[in-house]
Amino acid sequence: MSDVLSYINDPNKTGVYCISISVTISSLNELFKEIDKESKSSDRFKLPKEERIARAPSSYVARIAGEDIATALDYLSILQPSKGILSSPKVLPVREFKAISPRDMGFSEHLGHPHFASWSGGFIAPNLTLVGTKDAIYTKMRYVENELRLNIISMNEKGCKVFEELFESIPIINRDIKISKINQKYSSRYCSEPMIAAIVLWMNTLGHAMVPEDIHKYLQSSVVYYEKEEWRISILLAAIAVESILAEIYEEYYHEVAPSDPLGLLKDKIERKTKFPPSVLKNIELVNQCRISAVHRSSTPVGSKEARNAVVEATKFIHWSFFGGPLCMELKSKSKIQADLITK
Repeated sequence: MSDVLSYINDPNKTGVYCISISVTISSLNELFKEIDKESKSSDRFKLPKEERIARAPSSYVARIAGEDIATALDYLSILQPSKGILSSPKVLPVREFKAISPRDMGFSEHLGHPHFASWSGGFIAPNLTLVGTKDAIYTKMRYVENELRLNIISMNEKGCKVFEELFESIPIINRDIKISKINQKYSSRYCSEPMIAAIVLWMNTLGHAMVPEDIHKYLQSSVVYYEKEEWRISILLAAIAVESILAEIYEEYYHEVAPSDPLGLLKDKIERKTKFPPSVLKNIELVNQCRISAVHRSSTPVGSKEARNAVVEATKFIHWSFFGGPLCMELKSKSKIQADLITK
């Protein structure tokens, strides 16, 4: 899990991997037509015919196409046609993906191709994790000039390869598919994109084991509201997570119930007893700045950048607090405890 921590702490240093995949609308319609013929169903797919697509908003076409591709993958992977044009090549074996579900305010897990039933955008969820290889992935689908273009940015190279192999395994559309080579990027334009997915990956692995349930839920809810583009609520939930930890640290040093002070005042009172490391102090102050902007609606606008900063800096602070900081409860074997006592 050092990869995800390294990425969260310094994405420009670790870099990300990018790939673009393009399929034609005509090949998609042909694939859907063959599946309708095979399954004897005519209401499975919603993508408009090419003559009607030109009059539809591009964002609508991209969303509906993503949902329809997910439906097609379900059919091909579950029923595995044994003859005809749909029988070759075989769709790739199932893989485990996780995506964020704004609809039910939680996380939904699905075994299979990247198809998320509770996500309105089908299997092209903006932020998802590939659990098997511990990868964080950002996807964006666009409709341009009778082609559907999927841009994928992943923390590790494997994430891009999974999508490349998946699309190459889909019959009919793989005949004229266009795929770019996988490129590694280090600029902020690309490096910041898989960050939310990386935080989800951390939350469901290291964070899930060591972070208290209430803090975990605050951060989880902050991420879900980020997905819903409710920037202010996302920021405030991230700030509440930090504030709750500061209150606990206060009680450890002062041996009394923490006051109901806002984040900044709590930090100042704790620093009278102990000093935070400079990097941790920066995490706290950046979250507080985002919180102040979110509270004062009229004076300072907030958007995705501020919300993402709040979630990222809160995650860094949470990790420090429970993995080496004052609230750390490191698990040790009995022999290790005895060795530490001897050393002391």
